[in-house]
Amino acid sequence: MLSYVTDFASQLGLQIVMALAIAVFASLSVAQWLILRRHNTRFTTALNNMTQGLCMWSATGKLVLCNRRYAEMHELSPRLAQPGTTLHEVVQHRSELGAFSGNADEYVSRLMARIAEGKTVTSIREHKGRHIAIVREPLKSGGWVATYEESPSAARRTGSASR
Repeated sequence: MLSYVTDFASQLGLQIVMALAIAVFASLSVAQWLILRRHNTRFTTALNNMTQGLCMWSATGKLVLCNRRYAEMHELSPRLAQPGTTLHEVVQHRSELGAFSGNADEYVSRLMARIAEGKTVTSIREHKGRHIAIVREPLKSGGWVATYEESPSAARRTGSASR
């Protein structure tokens, strides 16, 4: 009987220690989560208040993130501005809007091949009287980050210089 009581007390003590450990871990996790949430909010605010369009793509040509300005420049619906959208879908969308006139498959293949070679790809695109400078910078992960900046002279002509 005494060994039963000792085993029970020992197990109860272990359960109390485990419960305390879980409580400490949970409180640390909540604190870390709140810190990450605050940093994420700041990052999103900064990203969406840039005057440049910015997007990040994976090595497989899937959208990782984009800012509000990028979505506006490409007239993307909320569905197309979500992570996981393929580059081909965005190019096809641009084609439907009249902002792209080439072969989407060839364009995507050429761009991804240049990025895979580690080459920065730059271009200037004109659409609806706007000139947009594009810089696509490869990442070590195989993906790339691209910035889209409207030319100030084109912005003045179109009346959007205050953006």
